[in-house]
Amino acid sequence: MRSRLGMATLVVLTCLSVTSCTPNGSEDRSAASGSATSKIAWRSAGGQPVSQITKAGNGVGVYYMVDDSKLYLRALDLKTGQERWKIQANASSDTIYLEPAIHAGKVGYLAPQQGRPGVVRPAVVDAATGRTTTSKTPVEISTTNPTIYASDDYPGTFTLYGRIGNESKETYLWIHGPDLQVEDYWKAHPDGENDGLSFDKTTVSLKEGKTVKWSQPRTKLLAGASNTSMGYNPEEHDGVYQIHVTREGSKEPFNANDVGLLEISAITGERIWLRWGVRPMRPTVPTADEWATPNDITFLCGYAGTMGKFLADPGEQAHLTDITAIRSSTGEELWTLKDVDECELASNDGVRAYPTVNGTRTLLDLKTGETRPAPNNHVAWTRTRAEARASDASITRTGIYEPVGGSGKIIDTPGWPLPKELGVIDGNLHVLVIGDEVRGYRRAG
Repeated sequence: MRSRLGMATLVVLTCLSVTSCTPNGSEDRSAASGSATSKIAWRSAGGQPVSQITKAGNGVGVYYMVDDSKLYLRALDLKTGQERWKIQANASSDTIYLEPAIHAGKVGYLAPQQGRPGVVRPAVVDAATGRTTTSKTPVEISTTNPTIYASDDYPGTFTLYGRIGNESKETYLWIHGPDLQVEDYWKAHPDGENDGLSFDKTTVSLKEGKTVKWSQPRTKLLAGASNTSMGYNPEEHDGVYQIHVTREGSKEPFNANDVGLLEISAITGERIWLRWGVRPMRPTVPTADEWATPNDITFLCGYAGTMGKFLADPGEQAHLTDITAIRSSTGEELWTLKDVDECELASNDGVRAYPTVNGTRTLLDLKTGETRPAPNNHVAWTRTRAEARASDASITRTGIYEPVGGSGKIIDTPGWPLPKELGVIDGNLHVLVIGDEVRGYRRAG
């Protein structure tokens, strides 16, 4: 079972550049030399978008927005930008990331319950018509993962982490059927409860149903570390599992150097490498073909300070120290870049990236770690740092990148084509969130 618990779905793109990313104070350009330009076909303003727009059906795009301190799921006609429908959704006090959960033209969301903070009813809206179906079952949503997901395993159904009925503990919930029945996922699918990696006192095993694919002694595989995957099985990526670990005997709050990452083979279970004081740097889901990284290189984020329970997010007490590149197949360190402002990299060609080092945009060779000042002629697609407030929730705007010139201002007509990772391509239009509005772009001329 490919669990989505504790994982935020978003695109990780520090900056996509028409030519490159550049330091502040360089020249604004609407397009780089030799590239086509774009023009705005339509704009749809009102409220503040907090997620990137996503295609939900034929000619319809949906996104989350905040308006008058309330959270809404809103649908637009991709050709014209006209509003199709707008529905209020729940905003938990612990909501961090939001992205529409979509299956075959149906969009799952959490309908708020008036006067019952933290309690919702799972709901589905038809993207084409705006007609809604709401479950009769109230759910006390998780305080750490208050998000509904489209199920990877059972198309047309949704999943949520929370508590129902008289249950004393939060669990993985399955939302399905025409009336949106809500039940314990593992009770409904008992054969799949133990799929994936299994940790017991003596062994670590990979199970598929009743079949054990491999088994390794726990002392050999972990060797002084404890599994801390925190509520979900690690997912297999490119033939390996990456497992969050802590040193045996360490206690929360953890010293950053007591938190580490273990990589093991998904085929044999053999240990490949273990490093302390790091977390992975990669998207939680695959991005489009434009995302490129060199073969056999894994990028890691180095931290100092203390970390809380959920190790995928170091939290406010941990501070970033560096980006390290290691050889994926052996764990050999290739290079380390110090004094980075963020632990994010993006590259269109698998050769270059443009991290910010001590406040200055820098050109980085991904294979060698060599750096030099970034070129001046650029338009950089940069992740927005703004947050929005809805009721008591602080919502981090997800997947929203803006074309910024050297002066720091948003460029209205960036070069064409726009990054395919962002927004929706519908015919000759590219629709995406820019600033506080949704825009439909097309090629100029």
